[in-house]
Amino acid sequence: MSFDGSVFEAFDIVVVPFPFTERATTKRRPALVLSDRGAFNERIDQLVLAMITSAKHSDWPLDVRIENLDSAGLPSPSVVRMKLLARPRLRPTSHDPALVNRR
Repeated sequence: MSFDGSVFEAFDIVVVPFPFTERATTKRRPALVLSDRGAFNERIDQLVLAMITSAKHSDWPLDVRIENLDSAGLPSPSVVRMKLLARPRLRPTSHDPALVNRR
């Protein structure tokens, strides 16, 4: 899958319009690409994403703190949150640098 000529790799950070559960609107939020480019993204033309949030008011058991905010392009302390989002043709609106120390 690509956006403006960019090919999304696993561990890239993208910005996507996440839907609100209580409203019919969306909010642009960063997300971590989990799916592999060749094995999934290009073949299926979709991405598997994990939500990135500041999580100021809640901690979830599987939250993973992002250590290097500068290289991730994030302005404030954030975590990767394992929240299932099934949305057809969810298209990123921008593409940020990949996380460092990704494995």
